[in-house]
Amino acid sequence: MVRGAPSPAPSRGNVRHSENHRTSATQLVSLFALPLLVLASAACSGGNVKTIVVTPSSKKIDNGSTLQLVATATFRDGTTEDISATAEWSSSDPLVATVASSGLVTAGLPGSVTITASAEGASGSASLSVAGFMPVQKTLLDAPSGYVDQPVVAMDGAGRLLVAYGISEPSYPFRTAKTGTEWPPVWTGENSGVTDAWPTSGADVEMASNATGIAGMVYRRRASPSASSADFYSIGVAYHDLTGWRWVTPLQGSLLLQWGQEPRTPVVEVDPAGTIFVAYQDATPTYALDTLAVARFGPAGLIDVTRFSEKVGRIYVAANDAGQVMVLNTLTGSRVFDGGQWGDLKPFTVNIADNARLTLFETGSAMLLVFDEADVHFAFDGSSWSAGERLNGFDGGGGSGATDATGRAVVAWGESTGMKARVFDGASWGDPVTIEANRVGNPSVVTNGSGTFVVLWDIPFVAIRGTWFDGVWHHPANVLPSGVFLPMVKMRSGGRIAIVHDDAAVYDSLFAWSVELRP
Repeated sequence: MVRGAPSPAPSRGNVRHSENHRTSATQLVSLFALPLLVLASAACSGGNVKTIVVTPSSKKIDNGSTLQLVATATFRDGTTEDISATAEWSSSDPLVATVASSGLVTAGLPGSVTITASAEGASGSASLSVAGFMPVQKTLLDAPSGYVDQPVVAMDGAGRLLVAYGISEPSYPFRTAKTGTEWPPVWTGENSGVTDAWPTSGADVEMASNATGIAGMVYRRRASPSASSADFYSIGVAYHDLTGWRWVTPLQGSLLLQWGQEPRTPVVEVDPAGTIFVAYQDATPTYALDTLAVARFGPAGLIDVTRFSEKVGRIYVAANDAGQVMVLNTLTGSRVFDGGQWGDLKPFTVNIADNARLTLFETGSAMLLVFDEADVHFAFDGSSWSAGERLNGFDGGGGSGATDATGRAVVAWGESTGMKARVFDGASWGDPVTIEANRVGNPSVVTNGSGTFVVLWDIPFVAIRGTWFDGVWHHPANVLPSGVFLPMVKMRSGGRIAIVHDDAAVYDSLFAWSVELRP
């Protein structure tokens, strides 16, 4: 450096200082921007939510019920939060279950479904199984020009179904249809051979079958093809096996009274050997109504008629798998046919209403479930009858009940406050429970014979609803749409249910539904 040379200009230094300041500012901006860039990058790759857990992660629920799921998010800083209200919810199958924005699941048809909660690129799910009723088939059995009159249905141990029904046409025919053992059932019509049914063919018609497919039917028959309501009438009996209707015959010496004087409705049962028992009040002049008669029929026709001289009340008949048959006359008592002969009379003197169900167990004991204003059950221990406790209040719809081979029973009835039920465990009755809080119609109770009981009831012009009991009561749900009228219900083993019914909107149509209970 030349001595005495001038010092650098201040402006130079100022420029350099300015450049240094500018570089520092850029670095400062970069330091502040870096976290923002990191956050932006994190957002692009999934956000602050690291994982989502949905609870419960797996559960079985009933169709028609609801379940609140909870979505819990774990953030990248390790904290957690309930994000159920803000997560995006979705269902893999909305027919099985739908999910609301809050995570509330509503169960639909039976099946499996995955419910997923998502947020910021993360997701979690729950696997749900829905149990309940699944309609699988609807079949039009008949659409005649006249209306269908009160079908009756029988089912054998293999699940074969037989339905008989009258038609209000000028000729008043009586028609039948049947199925094989396949599922869903394949229905075929057949000629019943009944040409003398009373004009209101469904009235006073009963049908029963045994486990091997032998069925018997009793019906009110006309004295002549031109018979009117003022004419005399009697009983007709028909025999059906696996091939079809074998024969139809009038029951001689049975009901020979005018319309306004009809005696008790005849009843029918089939024992394991295929013998048909028809119990009725003999009204011929010789017996003057004070006679209970029991006719037995086989493949070739009438075997014999046994008459008991006694006042006749309501008549019930039941068979067990041991080959015994009980006939109960509510004004006198019961007798059991066993080993080819009738046993002694066991007194029973309560003249109950029509709506009752008699079950005879293999042990020789029996149960009579009664559904009227004095709703009670009666128990037979093999030697005498005793009255049990009152079962319900019975201030609304009708009642129904079923028993299985172990002696368990379920009764259900309608009240103004809803559908009620009680369970008999073989020793005592449980307390009444409300299985549907809405105003309901008459119930039907059926069982698969191995511990599962199904209760179906109608909410008029809304739906057929139902529930089931397999140790616990399940949530009620819609089973069939509206339009089902006076359903006749049968249940196979394995939860397969057949429902035959008139159509509430189209009175000249008869339908059959196949429904599965998928627990």
